[in-house]
Amino acid sequence: MNVSAIEARVDSLLAMTQQQSSMLLQNTLYQGTLGVMHALYGPNSSQERDLRTYIEKLSEKLHPSYPHIISQSIAAIAGALASVKGELQSGFVGSLRAGIAGELLSDLLKLARTVLDQGGDEAKNVAAVLAAAAFEDMVRQGTASRGETGRRAHRVEVCRSAPGRRGGNRSILSRLSE
Repeated sequence: MNVSAIEARVDSLLAMTQQQSSMLLQNTLYQGTLGVMHALYGPNSSQERDLRTYIEKLSEKLHPSYPHIISQSIAAIAGALASVKGELQSGFVGSLRAGIAGELLSDLLKLARTVLDQGGDEAKNVAAVLAAAAFEDMVRQGTASRGETGRRAHRVEVCRSAPGRRGGNRSILSRLSE
């Protein structure tokens, strides 16, 4: 996830809330905000449900094209966007994702250890694949979170595509299974 791109999208949507209210603007903001929420929180998040419910309740009062309903909808969308922006700026979303990634890495390594304890070549290969996948994901997440597309990310790609290696984790797999 590219947090800076999402922040830019949120800023763009927030700037649009200052335009003259219209159905087109409301729908553009609504769909854009839902897209941002999907990217950050996943589908059917509590934030998305709250926004959808509020907009639906507004539409039940009067026809959705009524100017007062449109301006209230835009205000609600602006509030949701401001909340998203605050979470992004505080690092809340990034720290939450890092925590989840850490838990996943820990689980993969525990699973690799459990499989390795079973003994045998097959178990050793499975454990090596699990550990390598966890390591590769950690490296990829680290470079992506820092926006590194330079030398370090290039080195990772060179290692993954080096001649004589099958798949991206060949050298790691061979070291772990020895």
